[in-house]
Amino acid sequence: MRPAPGAQLINDCTYDGPAEDDEVTLTVHDGGRARFDHAVYELHSLTALSGVGDGAYQSGISRGSNEEGTAIAEAHLWVIKGGTYFDITVQRDSPNLAPGPAAVALARKVADRAK
Repeated sequence: MRPAPGAQLINDCTYDGPAEDDEVTLTVHDGGRARFDHAVYELHSLTALSGVGDGAYQSGISRGSNEEGTAIAEAHLWVIKGGTYFDITVQRDSPNLAPGPAAVALARKVADRAK
């Protein structure tokens, strides 16, 4: 993402899904490869993913509940493609729809469009 001259860069986008607590957040970070390498070094228990950008990692699926007591699951991915470093979080409130495959598929699409 490149802002128009003088415009502010917006690094976060959040999208709501069809269910109340289904949500995707995409964050683009400054710092490229160095910041990506530092982030994945600082995080623990990450799983390397192949076929997503130039490098990608996924945290374990976290499960919990929201304020209303609805069960939720969340997947978080960190991806580098060229000089673009981004992360994606997919949160779902349906126990039948795992967030991991959706997060990986979305990360592939974003990486394919990143420069």
